[in-house]
Amino acid sequence: MSTPIKPKRLPAHAYLSEELIPRYAKLTEDGIYDLAPEEVFWQERYRYLEEHGYLLRPRYKPGWKPSWTGTNLDPTFCEDSILLLKYQIMDATRLSNRELVAIKSFYKGGQEQHIAQFFASIEDPRNHCVPIREILPDPKDPNLALMVMPYLRPCNHPEFGTVGDVVEFVDQTLEGLVFMHSYRVAHRDIAMGNIMMDAKSLYPGGHHPVRIGYTPDTLYPVNPLPRAGRNVRYLYIDFGWSQRFPEGASTYVLGDVGRDADVPEASDHVPYDAFKVDIFSLGNVYTKFFERKFMNVEFLHSLTALMKQQRPEDRPTAEEALQEWKRIRATLSDSLFRWRLVPPTEAPMEKVINDTVAVAWEDLDRLHVLQECDMLKYLAFCGITDVFNIDTSKLHLETPRSLIGSIFKILPLVGLYAGSIAAATVADIAIGIYVIYQLFHGEAASDVNKCVANAGDGVNKDFAHFACSGSFKVGRVIVIVLYVIFWIITIYGCHIAFQAHDDDAKVDEIDEGSGEPETGNVPY
Repeated sequence: MSTPIKPKRLPAHAYLSEELIPRYAKLTEDGIYDLAPEEVFWQERYRYLEEHGYLLRPRYKPGWKPSWTGTNLDPTFCEDSILLLKYQIMDATRLSNRELVAIKSFYKGGQEQHIAQFFASIEDPRNHCVPIREILPDPKDPNLALMVMPYLRPCNHPEFGTVGDVVEFVDQTLEGLVFMHSYRVAHRDIAMGNIMMDAKSLYPGGHHPVRIGYTPDTLYPVNPLPRAGRNVRYLYIDFGWSQRFPEGASTYVLGDVGRDADVPEASDHVPYDAFKVDIFSLGNVYTKFFERKFMNVEFLHSLTALMKQQRPEDRPTAEEALQEWKRIRATLSDSLFRWRLVPPTEAPMEKVINDTVAVAWEDLDRLHVLQECDMLKYLAFCGITDVFNIDTSKLHLETPRSLIGSIFKILPLVGLYAGSIAAATVADIAIGIYVIYQLFHGEAASDVNKCVANAGDGVNKDFAHFACSGSFKVGRVIVIVLYVIFWIITIYGCHIAFQAHDDDAKVDEIDEGSGEPETGNVPY
């Protein structure tokens, strides 16, 4: 007799209180969670896509019923309650390798299909155009086709964190533009929304394809890893306005098209050079999303000023812009790449605290990466894995962040580590309060008198007393400020440690369960 599958334990926030159950039951009956008319489009193609190796989420399976019906589950945390945001694009799982893909419905016969397939056929490290897995004919509308691409995230979600993140983005986007123009293709709609990223390395555990700030089962918020040192690839998408010019043909076009409304020469009546518009639009991306938002990327200014010249003929070609960028990049110190991006509105004291916290987070991440990449190699090299019969597949070194717990994957030690930091912080605060108390209630008067006595006979006593007492007051203020800054940093360190403990506890809670969750959702 087989052992029954134990339902996965869900977190408390996934359940409704007794008074809310009737309210959500009524909303469900009223159809608030029903498929939108645009979603029915994808439900009608569910079987067809499955036959071709692509599985849509349970919500789009014909005959779908809400998984929370008749239960006390909160629909907010049921995966099949989530509606599509962009109805033209559907996420799916490729059955052959469990890859998350995006499927776009589009009209056949335009430039988009031909240019996308053309670039997808070229193997070149400079190629930063979205790959195409395949294009399927639409089973119901002969004018439509279904383009299958890898699933990508918006390139600025999560936000760029360091100067090095910006440098890498400029590297790749300029390189990709040179590649496109070398094949005489103008994109004609370059904007931040048309530059996506393959962010799998930032989310090793995955995330939900629509509610992208949550885990695949939508139960927990998910935090990305830093971009630095990880393989993040930026890709151009959406070739709906793109145009490929035959060799020797004019590159002048008509049409006020694209998302960038700042292009000065765009016109429906006066021809303009499509390649020069690409140069302006990419420079405008750098200006809007980096130069205007952050203080410490001033090195971009000379590049963007060149790319955004009002007269198109004064702008460089893509290759010339890349060479100018390489010249600028060569002048930048490697240490600059590690610094976080600083908003222009940040106060000086806030900047000091945020810089300190950023450095601490970077050190934690470096320790995390060191464990992830090197520990098993070191154990194997020393023969420890063989001597002690360590099953390296069960160490899960990528999960915890705190020091001892990160090394041994023992949750109580993670808590002990967090508790020890908290105890040390309390002791530091107590000692600091005692020191500050002594500064105001100790032997301050006698110390001032000693200072006056040491001033010498030739110094006016009243002036000496004024200078000494003033110096002691300023010194006390400086000591208090330093203590407060130190306390803020240590308290934040406690927060980081306890957050690591809570994250590990959540992971262990998830790992304790087996089989499918009670909602019937399959996370992928």
